[in-house]
Amino acid sequence: MELGQPTVTTHLRKLEDEFEITLFDRIKRPIQLTSEGSTLLELVTPVVQAVDTLKTQMDYSETRGSFVVGAYPDLVLHHLPPGIQAFSKQYPDVRIQLMARPYTPLMRLLKSGEVDLAFCAPPPADDPTLEFRELFRYDVVLMTP
Repeated sequence: MELGQPTVTTHLRKLEDEFEITLFDRIKRPIQLTSEGSTLLELVTPVVQAVDTLKTQMDYSETRGSFVVGAYPDLVLHHLPPGIQAFSKQYPDVRIQLMARPYTPLMRLLKSGEVDLAFCAPPPADDPTLEFRELFRYDVVLMTP
């Protein structure tokens, strides 16, 4: 990405502040990821890889235009923005519209062509009209006081 160390540090501190977590144990030398840092890395890596794949595909097509990306609201709010920002820097003339929707409406929008690609659960096995690639598994827990 060709970013200087101070820039990377600033971005990481902002991320820690925004999520109110500590990503690195800075006391140990060399510094190490905390459990929150490892979790974030696991969640973000597939998104970054998907954006890289998208960038590669865009290199073979026009570098102008627009497309619509659909995803669950949580992904749109918390996980996609860093990848979208990186993509937008690389392709400033490509407009990306994000749509946050639950699964059923997202599938309907994808099948109708109103959404060009979607980050969501796999389609039913008996639906050959949609192709998917697993990017990551999403942990969901139940917590009580």
